[in-house]
Amino acid sequence: MSSLSSEIFSFCNFLSLSLDKVKLNYNHQLLLIDWNKQIDDENLIIIKKEIKNVYTNENDFMNDIKKLSNKDNSDVYTTLLKIVDLLDLNESILDKKISTIFLGFPHFTNCGEDH
Repeated sequence: MSSLSSEIFSFCNFLSLSLDKVKLNYNHQLLLIDWNKQIDDENLIIIKKEIKNVYTNENDFMNDIKKLSNKDNSDVYTTLLKIVDLLDLNESILDKKISTIFLGFPHFTNCGEDH
């Protein structure tokens, strides 16, 4: 079992915030990354339901990310990428692992990877 990385800790810490708190704390950054109030807010709620606030190891976290990738009724991947941007985790190990998981599923065709 691997230990919990600081990237995952930061990500979970972000998800522990209420939607109102996210908007209060990250208002300017949300505007910069084109946060869609309707779509990204809804996806954040979906993500928060699947991802726990506390993990003891990276494998459990990544398994929950995999569960999100199986939900083809909404494109949570784009919102996950925006959260990665907000947390300044672009090109991080976590960013690459999330991308690998989502891009391995054929129903994700327009995931914003060209941004």
